[in-house]
Amino acid sequence: MKDEIQISTKHIPLRVALFILALLVAVGSIAYGVSSIGRQKPGYSVVDPDDDKEALLYHSGVVLNYYFDGSSGDIREQKNLLRSVYSRALSSAYKQLDASACYEGINNLATLNQNPGQTFELSPELYGVLQDALEKTRQQRGYSVFAGALYAEWNSILTLSEPEEFDPLYNGEEARRIREIAEATAELSSFSLELLDDERHLARFSIAGPYRALLEELELDAPALDLNLLREAYELQMVARELEAAGYRRGYLSTDSGLTLSLSEHGSGQYVLYGSIEDKAVTAAKIPVTPGSASSLFRSFALMEGEVCFYRIDGHARHPYVPADGEYRGLLDASLVCSGEGALVEACYRNILLQTCGDEEQLERTAQEGGMTAAWTLRGDTNRLVHTSGSGEVEAASEYGFSTAAAS
Repeated sequence: MKDEIQISTKHIPLRVALFILALLVAVGSIAYGVSSIGRQKPGYSVVDPDDDKEALLYHSGVVLNYYFDGSSGDIREQKNLLRSVYSRALSSAYKQLDASACYEGINNLATLNQNPGQTFELSPELYGVLQDALEKTRQQRGYSVFAGALYAEWNSILTLSEPEEFDPLYNGEEARRIREIAEATAELSSFSLELLDDERHLARFSIAGPYRALLEELELDAPALDLNLLREAYELQMVARELEAAGYRRGYLSTDSGLTLSLSEHGSGQYVLYGSIEDKAVTAAKIPVTPGSASSLFRSFALMEGEVCFYRIDGHARHPYVPADGEYRGLLDASLVCSGEGALVEACYRNILLQTCGDEEQLERTAQEGGMTAAWTLRGDTNRLVHTSGSGEVEAASEYGFSTAAAS
């Protein structure tokens, strides 16, 4: 005999009502979820720039965080307006400072590199950048606007998946190449950057025959005139001026390379000096952010596993922050320089000077120059001391065993 399936008819109206209620709740939840996709909330938000077909990577490694408030509709409108201003400013700055590619309607560094001996009218911004970079180059303290070939050579090693084989520590041919390029780029008489007219912003660039011959001998195709370690600092300052002029002051710009520039009404958060413990990056110290301030972080180690341009070979750390003589001193583990006045280029330049120091005494003297706050850690320091200079507040990360030791 087959079992009979009994269907209860009790409480059918109640069950129907509960089913309808559950269905309404589900539909309502889905509708709310769909409507929330475009909902904008007050607070800090990353502003994604528009695409630029002429320069697909112009925003790579650069981030704008901005504080928005008001209704969802207000925030959406504010963000769209800011995106337009930010995209134009960043694209313009990137293209003007590009040493390799030319763009229609723009006279940039590549224009000067590819047309030696010819005079071009530059934008006031680019002309000012070259004035400043040339002045720093003439100091010959670790920065050179003519060291494009040197950085191209080192970057060709740093970006390899297995760079050890080509590191000059073990590769004699590569060591010779880097030495010859460094000596050639240090000879300032081989380069002529003429800033001819401060009102019309006329400039001309050329290189001497022996330098050109060296590049041909080494089969190195690299622009001589290049902002290298200061490029992104100049770029962020150019963008920040445009944002401020347009009334956008409540945010900050940052780069993957370690630069941060706070706009004039952004004063929250902390600039972080990282340290390394057993090859792991941790917070070593913090410096409070003040409105309109800026910071430059250099480090000898990767922040995350697999980060390009960082490796170690036989106890020597390799990273992108090598001075213009092409030599790693190996003294610093990481260094952070902060400017309360928003002088990002100067903070970055001061960080380059620290990389040229060969001993702790020279390091302390150099860190005290320029009136900025500096904090740094030393390679191999098992005591985890954070050395400091300047009047700014530096808080060591005691949770990771770091403590401060003021420079003498």
